[in-house]
Amino acid sequence: DEWIRSKRVDGFILTNPGDSAGTLVRKISKAGLKLVLLGVDRPYRAGQIINSDNREAGKKAGQHLVGLGHRRFAFVGGDKGYLDSEERLAGLREALKQGGLSREPGTLIYTGWKPQEAANFARQWAKGDRRKAPTAVVFANDLMALSFLRQIHQLGFKIPGDVSITGMDDIYYSALTYPALTTIKQDMVSIGAACIRSLVEQMKNPEQKKWPAVLFPVELVVRESTSSPRG
Repeated sequence: DEWIRSKRVDGFILTNPGDSAGTLVRKISKAGLKLVLLGVDRPYRAGQIINSDNREAGKKAGQHLVGLGHRRFAFVGGDKGYLDSEERLAGLREALKQGGLSREPGTLIYTGWKPQEAANFARQWAKGDRRKAPTAVVFANDLMALSFLRQIHQLGFKIPGDVSITGMDDIYYSALTYPALTTIKQDMVSIGAACIRSLVEQMKNPEQKKWPAVLFPVELVVRESTSSPRG
């Protein structure tokens, strides 16, 4: 608050602002300071939103899995209502619809971005009827996917033999596991640079009050955790 009141800085970059960020955003805006929002959980009416194209991310993961022949899907998201997670789910639904399948994954759960909850889902999946269990699981981030992978192996199942999984983010460790994780890569370097450029542009154009959201393209990275379903 002191930095805002004294205007010790010209602008802020807020990454993954949570439920409590609304008050901070309003204070920054009221003080006339510049603002960039990265990974927002709601459409704030201030500053400029910069993010990956999360809907396209979910769509690319879904298209890949549908193309491999999967028909029974699960989506494991973060917090319910969180924009990143909901946009990724919307993209998956679009891919399923394009593939002639139901727009809704057969299993849809929200784990609050907690890897342990993904491990709990692995135990739930293992207890299910193999004729009805999802053969493909799309996770809203890599950490949850890797937690699921570890637990599935401990339970005696194989990835991708028994179930294919995809993550999102392409963190460093996703290429080091066995099997390596198929995931969606975000261009974080370009996004970070865009955040700085946005602050500079806002300072150069103080009369402009509204700044359109900027979405960066994502890339499907195919590794070993996906294959055609058995049978």
